[in-house]
Amino acid sequence: MIGRTIAGRYKISTQLGEGGMGSVWRAQHLTLGSPVAIKLIDERIMGNTEVLARFEREAQAAANLRSPHVVQVLDYGVDDGTPFIAMELLDGESLEDRLARFGRLDTVETAMIMTHVGRAISKAHEAGITHRDLKPANIFLVRNDDEVVAKVLDFGVAKTQAPAGSATRTGHLIGTPAYMSPEQAQGNKSVDGRTDLWAMGAIAFECLLGRMVFEGDAMGDLILQICAKPLPVPSAIASVPEGFDDWFARALAREPDSRFQSAKELVDSLRQVLGVSPARSTASPTGSTLRGLGPDGDGAPPKSVRITPAGAIPVTGSDAESVASARTIAHGEPQPSLHREATAPKSSDAATQGTFTHGPDAIPTTSSPRRLGTALLGIAALAAVGIFSARRLT
Repeated sequence: MIGRTIAGRYKISTQLGEGGMGSVWRAQHLTLGSPVAIKLIDERIMGNTEVLARFEREAQAAANLRSPHVVQVLDYGVDDGTPFIAMELLDGESLEDRLARFGRLDTVETAMIMTHVGRAISKAHEAGITHRDLKPANIFLVRNDDEVVAKVLDFGVAKTQAPAGSATRTGHLIGTPAYMSPEQAQGNKSVDGRTDLWAMGAIAFECLLGRMVFEGDAMGDLILQICAKPLPVPSAIASVPEGFDDWFARALAREPDSRFQSAKELVDSLRQVLGVSPARSTASPTGSTLRGLGPDGDGAPPKSVRITPAGAIPVTGSDAESVASARTIAHGEPQPSLHREATAPKSSDAATQGTFTHGPDAIPTTSSPRRLGTALLGIAALAAVGIFSARRLT
């Protein structure tokens, strides 16, 4: 594949990732000389008409959403029988990778990411598009000069408003189970944008607590957790800001009418709970970069420049434990596991964690007492009365 020219204008140089539907490659536009990411459908499934329809739907959905928080689609076509999508080449890392490196994120970072995701989802919903597979692997954190921008990827299973007789069938499970709403997990045909809001609630939970809301090895158990079992209470698991329990319960209400009704409403409410102003939640919390994502960030360096499709991120170490059923898209295509134990924030990050008042590991609100020590700065002899006085410094 390396060295192959796609559509007479994109020369492939390096493979960036591989997922359930195909692979992603770094390429160069032969005329413009600009780098791009080329997504190619897997030859083994090219005869599957439904997969081809999903591939084309991904290109159309992303191309029609003009937002800095949606990956930009540059071109779509078929080369020698192989469908391809040409996309902007992104520099950064997925939210999935970031959570694997840091365990859990602080309130400002979480608010920034969710604000950007909310903007992308709002644009999609305004255009009549429901993503249906929103998860950390499909959120990419991109360096953009002196700031970091979160972008939503992979509209391959997106649903558009269409008349009866569309390709999505009742009882046909599409998406990633661990982030599915109850109506999506049950295969209901009437799934609308509120299923994306459910997924956003699950992602915010994962950012702040360092673990997934629903975890399990068996598909049946996951569906039962999503549809019937009591939801976890965040403050019973780890330290969370006051009010987050109620926010989470509404975000993941099993009845769609009881949830937030728009991405903007959900994000505005989350920012209020986290105590983060709109201005602080739109840019990188450290002024120029997220922790470890930019040239001056701490932590391990991010992976190389790439764009990552669902399932393309390699998992190593403890993250390689199989939770395949929780990471499966549509027809059982395996996804990397994120079966992680909750990780406490680093001590060096305490200042950026916000004020936590709930949970077993709650961080008390403290303030440094002013130093009131007394110092004698000068002594003046008052010969007339023989008294010494000292000035107290505060």
